Amino acid sequence: MNYFIYDVESLTNEEYQKWFSLMTREKQEKVSKYKDLTRRKCSVAGEMVVKTNIGNALNIAPEALIFLADKNGKPYIEKCPIHFNISHCESTLVYAFSDEEIGIDIEKIKPISHSVLKSFFSEEEQEYVLGKTLNKEASENYNSPEIPERFYRIYTLKEAICKKSGIGIKGLKDADALLFLDRSFKENDFIISIV
Repeated sequence: MNYFIYDVESLTNEEYQKWFSLMTREKQEKVSKYKDLTRRKCSVAGEMVVKTNIGNALNIAPEALIFLADKNGKPYIEKCPIHFNISHCESTLVYAFSDEEIGIDIEKIKPISHSVLKSFFSEEEQEYVLGKTLNKEASENYNSPEIPERFYRIYTLKEAICKKSGIGIKGLKDADALLFLDRSFKENDFIISIV
């Protein structure tokens, strides 16, 4: 497994235009609907970096590779022995490659919502995040400095697990993140998890 971090602000206009033109018409239409320029750049850069890396690894012209999506929207390249996954937060794009299914997620560390914690995290995951047995005192202190980092470790692990399996966000609540804590790390103000 290898992962990479890419700042989409470094994407030139020429690169954007070239790689946008190589996307399927359906993907072009989807990207064109994004109002946010950074989100459009992330979509184009994601295809560019993945196709370039896979093309180089397989000695195939990156432009010849075509992204497809499975029934749940997970991207893949047909008949490709290299599995990949992409995630972005703000203008930071992360992507990972493996010889087996892989999931990656990135989130910026920021204050958390107690309702999200309660809705999507198991009791054991909540206890890990809060650092103590769940009670009123713990819930009143859920934004102390170390808690958001633990929260985003669990959240990104859950997302990465769901992305790896291809079930998408609908499986977020059931994904057991505690099994993969060693696959989550901090990079600047972000938490990145790879499963």
